[in-house]
Amino acid sequence: MYNSAGKSYFDLAVEILREAGQTEYYIDPRLKHLYSKNPIPRVKCKEALQIIANACRCVLSQSRTGLIQIKSNFNPAATATSNGETPYSTVGSVLSNDTKDEYATLATGYTVVDGGMFFLPRNVSGRKLNTGFVSSALSDANGKFSVNPVLTVTQEAICMYYGIKLVFGNSLPSGIVVRTYNTGNLVEEYEVEEEIKKDKAELDLYETASRELRTIFGDKKLPGVRELKEQKAILQSQKNDQYKVFKEVREQWMDLGKVIQNRDSFLKKIPAQLSEEKKTTDLG
Repeated sequence: MYNSAGKSYFDLAVEILREAGQTEYYIDPRLKHLYSKNPIPRVKCKEALQIIANACRCVLSQSRTGLIQIKSNFNPAATATSNGETPYSTVGSVLSNDTKDEYATLATGYTVVDGGMFFLPRNVSGRKLNTGFVSSALSDANGKFSVNPVLTVTQEAICMYYGIKLVFGNSLPSGIVVRTYNTGNLVEEYEVEEEIKKDKAELDLYETASRELRTIFGDKKLPGVRELKEQKAILQSQKNDQYKVFKEVREQWMDLGKVIQNRDSFLKKIPAQLSEEKKTTDLG
């Protein structure tokens, strides 16, 4: 497998899997851009795959159906861009979880006078506060955009997320469309309208994990988000009840263990006591 010009870890993993007789597997596409000139040592196939996974900061695992997987196991670097923002917007800061500052505007029903907003400086350049993303697009009186504001987050590696948290300012959108892509190809599209409340929206994006769900449900129709939440609540309740029973049984088991230990200790003393009594009788 040695190649003086170097070989991608992706190709190395494919060769090892084929050597092991595996035809179905998943390898993180990021490994196509990571190269090695070092030969793979003479070890078992599973050990060779583990060496590759460790070198590329990945996890080697199997799915519920036995599919071998090599997936990234780190937080990939990410950048945020948009299709248009105001001069006082900072689109890159949406990736941080700190509290953002808001500027007052002339938009209808937006500005509050409780001291929570700031006035724009005469020269915004270089003097703006810690703002988040503020779109340069303006909606009409009905809240509709001619071109919807788009926020794009690009990562250096592919990974899976089971949720996303969006925090808004003093104005909430009527709806959000979340799209996920893999190497430029659309994977899932998830639209949210009813779940946007107050100043944030926490979305359970099971769509991004649909492949994992399909390994569980097979060809059956995937359940909706609400159904999944209800099932999760039921399972959590069952887990709590079972844990209570487990604790009770464990305490009973420990008490029984103490009884057995005391019994064994007592039985060990009986021969010694009988021996002492016999000696006393013989002397008498």
